[in-house]
Amino acid sequence: MVARISRRRMLGAAGAAALGATAGSVTGCAAHSDPRTVLSVWDYWTAGGTSAAADWVHEQYMAHRPDVRVERQVVPFDQYKRTVLQSASAGDVPDVLAIDNSDVAAFAAIGLLDDLTDRIAVWSGAADILPAAWRTTEYRGRRFAVPDTVNDLALYYDRTVLDAAGVRPPSTWDELREAAARLTTDGRYGFAVSAVQSEEATLQFLPWLWQAGGDVPTLAGTGGQAALGLYRELLDAGHMSRGTLGWTQADLLNQFVNGQTAMMVNGPWQIPELSTSDVDWAVAPLPRRDTAATVIGAEDLGICAGAPHADLAWDFVTFCKSLPVATRYTQISNQLPSSRTVSEDPHWSADPALSVFTSQLDVARPRAYGENYLAISQDIQKAIQAALTGQAPVADALQQAQDAIGGKLAA
Repeated sequence: MVARISRRRMLGAAGAAALGATAGSVTGCAAHSDPRTVLSVWDYWTAGGTSAAADWVHEQYMAHRPDVRVERQVVPFDQYKRTVLQSASAGDVPDVLAIDNSDVAAFAAIGLLDDLTDRIAVWSGAADILPAAWRTTEYRGRRFAVPDTVNDLALYYDRTVLDAAGVRPPSTWDELREAAARLTTDGRYGFAVSAVQSEEATLQFLPWLWQAGGDVPTLAGTGGQAALGLYRELLDAGHMSRGTLGWTQADLLNQFVNGQTAMMVNGPWQIPELSTSDVDWAVAPLPRRDTAATVIGAEDLGICAGAPHADLAWDFVTFCKSLPVATRYTQISNQLPSSRTVSEDPHWSADPALSVFTSQLDVARPRAYGENYLAISQDIQKAIQAALTGQAPVADALQQAQDAIGGKLAA
């Protein structure tokens, strides 16, 4: 069931186009005669652990609340934002939205999301949520969502290859340079990142920027030049493939599994596939420079402004975050917990790979750059491409991006 929302609260087609990709059809449960209250929940998890986790938690909630039927609608990720915005512009919104945590500010800015600040202030589970996860839900000092699951980036390495070369997993940038050089051979590169012109490149670049003391508002400064300079140095030395300019994070996994790179930056969502491979792999924290840092990703749960069942939606969201439910839900999803207590469960704390990812959450930072983050990210992607293809020196590429970002940053 969807609710009506005033068109005056929504941006027009131009705003929708700025946020989304090509619109597509929505798949989900067909409406039918049922005396139960229908709670409409939208997400973009078409397959894998996250989709299975969503189905599981919906069944759990309906068992908990027999008077409620959760109606799940699934829209492919590349169509999600535009579909949501077009539906809202037509006056129809679901009760609950799963939102990529970099998009919360943009959705809040156009009035799509209910302000949950007051509800969160009296919610007993709020204090257990990681501070970095909470920051992904904020817009102009208010909170518009609740963190669902989280993830971050770490360094995967081929243990057999490193042992044969007498190389320890690098913990600093200097050690990374040395390791990448020693691990590069005919047919194999030492290191790989994703620099494809998409959000994946920005996601992977930001930790290096932060580690060098830089940030997006000062992108062209010494920190930005050090971070992008590291990429360029490894590329020019032949220790990182030029294929990185077109590789997604899924492509990185294929390169790693096929023995074409000894180390890669990637997230915990790759563990299920790696676990079925023949690679003797392990995970280490991202090598650091001035400070340790990684990026926090994954989803938040928001309640749409004007939802007819806002109180029920809040009950659903907090049910999802209750300890036993959140623990099993996050396990099924192959993600990381946004709750500190859940992260102490042996599933994560005793696992040699997952424990690395969860330990890094203390130094994880959000992409909290306001409602124009999508456009800001695109400017960063262009700088990465320009510098790594040789179209512009590193300093010039970053300065052009910083100039383009300009007033797009949140005040």
